[in-house]
Amino acid sequence: QSYEPGDYSLLHSEEFEKKRLVVVYDFTNNWDIEWGGHDIYTSPDKDPLICNRDSGTLMLTLLDEGDYSCTRYVSLKSESIVKIDKVIFDLEWILIFEYLRYFYIRRIKLLLKEIYFV
Repeated sequence: QSYEPGDYSLLHSEEFEKKRLVVVYDFTNNWDIEWGGHDIYTSPDKDPLICNRDSGTLMLTLLDEGDYSCTRYVSLKSESIVKIDKVIFDLEWILIFEYLRYFYIRRIKLLLKEIYFV
């Protein structure tokens, strides 16, 4: 993703997502803090977490249902472009997958034990 001068994302863009892990790698070069463009993570129960641009930064943020994130307005005076790579992992599906994997591995072990030891 990239954000040029005047760009931003909306705070409510993820409001219906469940528990998730947001992974962001920042490729932005030569950024001035006065140009804005920070990443914001917030929830109804906590103060917002504001992350300034810093090239080469890897951000891992665990968000629950009802938590929000956005990229703030990039000033028209900006002489650079915000460049990030962002991946969102749905943790509920990962947890379900891990449970099923554990269940089936255990079941297979029990079946093998019955076959070879009966």
